[in-house]
Amino acid sequence: MEVQKPQLRALIPADAADLAHAANDPRIAANLKDVFPHPYTVEDAERFIAFCAAAPETVQLSRAIVWQGRTAGMVSLTFGSDVYARTAEVGYWLAADLWGQGIAAAAVGELCRMAFADLGMERLWAAVFEGNGASCRVLEKCGFTREATLRRAARKNGKTLDVMLYGRWKAEGEEENSLARCAAWRTAPGARPLPPCCLMRPACPTGPIYLPRIKGKDAACAASFPAWGKDEENRGKTKENK
Repeated sequence: MEVQKPQLRALIPADAADLAHAANDPRIAANLKDVFPHPYTVEDAERFIAFCAAAPETVQLSRAIVWQGRTAGMVSLTFGSDVYARTAEVGYWLAADLWGQGIAAAAVGELCRMAFADLGMERLWAAVFEGNGASCRVLEKCGFTREATLRRAARKNGKTLDVMLYGRWKAEGEEENSLARCAAWRTAPGARPLPPCCLMRPACPTGPIYLPRIKGKDAACAASFPAWGKDEENRGKTKENK
């Protein structure tokens, strides 16, 4: 049976309570870097949401996983720099009560689609602590290949762990899709330069990538870029609520 796809969108202040409820689980913290706090409080969620709103998306792009109206996890791309500017590290976590339903794989799969088709990435990679077989399976479902094992590379909760490196790279034909989307962005009515992470990446030989404004949007273009469109709508709602 096909899994219903979760929505990916930018975080908004109203997400703080749901985010803290989902994140405050030692099983989640155990498989993430120590920068992820435990216990995870509403104040931690509010700080993270503020960080995401202020941080340039030339460095990291973070999106909430929304499942049946509930903010239930996160996915992110942390972009490389210099000669690695067209690569990104994939990060993700999901509320434990939703594990085993294909939701994490659906969210990571959509993030990968965005990275290759919309942002011009050539390669994605992820690191997994030993013992986290479920995370390995999520990556493998999304087309990642285990490329290496770094022996005794991480120290977590008093234990020294191996770290498994997974990679996925752009398939033939995805470059053409990326260029077509660039052209659509550039020529859409009311286009504007967004997101910043696209502007620094030479995915489009004809110039910067542009996104149409959602109000008075071109229907065909909005249908092509639902993830960015949702972000713009959410930003508008947030401003109206202030």
